[in-house]
Amino acid sequence: MAETTAHSEAPAGHTAFPPFQSEHFPSQIVWLAVSFVLLYVLMSRIALPRIGAILAARSRAVSDDLAAAERLKEQSNAAQAAYEKALADARNASAVFAALPATQVLGDVHVLPGQEVDISGGQGDVIEIGTLRVDGGPANADCSRYTETGPGVLYVYGSGTVINVRNRMQFGNCSYVTVSGDVIFNAPGKGPAIRVGRQVYPGAILAPDRTLIVGGASNDTYTNVHPWVGKLVTTGLTVMDNQQFLCDQ
Repeated sequence: MAETTAHSEAPAGHTAFPPFQSEHFPSQIVWLAVSFVLLYVLMSRIALPRIGAILAARSRAVSDDLAAAERLKEQSNAAQAAYEKALADARNASAVFAALPATQVLGDVHVLPGQEVDISGGQGDVIEIGTLRVDGGPANADCSRYTETGPGVLYVYGSGTVINVRNRMQFGNCSYVTVSGDVIFNAPGKGPAIRVGRQVYPGAILAPDRTLIVGGASNDTYTNVHPWVGKLVTTGLTVMDNQQFLCDQ
């Protein structure tokens, strides 16, 4: 049997891959240097400055945001401290008023629709009331027309007069409350929420541990309150004595 012999030589006419041929090395090194220089110039003159500008802008934005957050935190802390001080002062004033000896004791005062009640206090008088309620009576939305009996009417007169209301205080929708002189309603300590119906003008209310619920009006015939309370809830257009309008909750 004839023997075959394997040949390892490259086929005739075939050469090595050019980049691996030593005679091409110098030109490859030249082009590598040229490409590196071009890439370096491109990166250093165009890409890197843009990236650096973006990073610098981002860093400034982060720094500005952190500074703004710190300022807001300081303002919030200052506002919280002012609120806590004001609330403490209000509680102290309410406790002082509540401890004053009464010059008049009226018990519970309930003004029914169509009734008129006068509460008169002299200079520095302290009037003691258990529950104060003034009914409004049926009326249209803006309290300009009553369908049946008119509202309960409460006239309050005083000069440096404190009215301590120990239990419930409620002024119905469209009830007529007129306060003349320097008078303050003081509801000391915790207790039921104080309710003021729409288009009622009850004057100054001091109740730092209670909630005041105000039924504001639906138009410019607003409800007017002057409160120092722990929590204020409005359900319509309400105006404070400083002309600051408060809308829905």
